[in-house]
Amino acid sequence: MADRHDLVIRGGTVVDGTGAEPYAADVAIDDGRISAVGAVAGQGREEIDAKGKLVTPGFVDLHTHYDAQVTWSSQSRRRRGTV
Repeated sequence: MADRHDLVIRGGTVVDGTGAEPYAADVAIDDGRISAVGAVAGQGREEIDAKGKLVTPGFVDLHTHYDAQVTWSSQSRRRRGTV
């Protein structure tokens, strides 16, 4: 682990998506990837104070507003046999 990270998010409440209970931790990021979660000793070139905030490392939001497209897309209707 480097002594100096690209980014360190400090003191947030980590919700990691595994179903485990949320926990207080720092998150370090280097070269666009999470490099450490826990008590990060090294400093960051940039640091974010996340006290009182949720931190969700690796979270991907799959939500879109194209859900209803299945009702208006002619391509979708052809697949369902409605056209």
